[in-house]
Amino acid sequence: MLDGVDEEEKQIIEKAIEYHGLRKLPSDLDGQSLLFSQLIRDADKLDIFYVVTEYYARYRDEPQDFMLELEFPDEPKYSQDVIEKLLRRQRIDYKALSTLNDVKLLQLGWVYDVNFSATLRRIKERRFLEKLIGFLPQTVDIERVRKTVFGYVDSTIEENERGLL
Repeated sequence: MLDGVDEEEKQIIEKAIEYHGLRKLPSDLDGQSLLFSQLIRDADKLDIFYVVTEYYARYRDEPQDFMLELEFPDEPKYSQDVIEKLLRRQRIDYKALSTLNDVKLLQLGWVYDVNFSATLRRIKERRFLEKLIGFLPQTVDIERVRKTVFGYVDSTIEENERGLL
């Protein structure tokens, strides 16, 4: 597929694709390799937010007709460690997940790894975070997470817009 593409551009594309699923980008990336890796990671998050919110909605609305392929039990509980990490705006280790609700919380936390405020604006416009929150139990913990995550998104967008003026 990359036949005929300039060798330097080909390396940038290949690295960006290779790195898109890593937990964290290598610290030695710079220039176009960093930019395109960040772009692909953000685009991937937007795509996954869309897919999982559609998936969870179908599962909620038609549980008898829609098989949700899970490696985690669909229980009404969640891990306190996952909540605390989100409240501290920290990344969540996949090893900390024990329920489907933990997975949904992890997905909310992806906003802390978004590279561009334009991506955060798109996440907000498409209401992905509201949808994810809606699939979680309505508890005091979840409300605290909602305020923290939404506050982060709003303040990051606002800070960027002020910097552009």
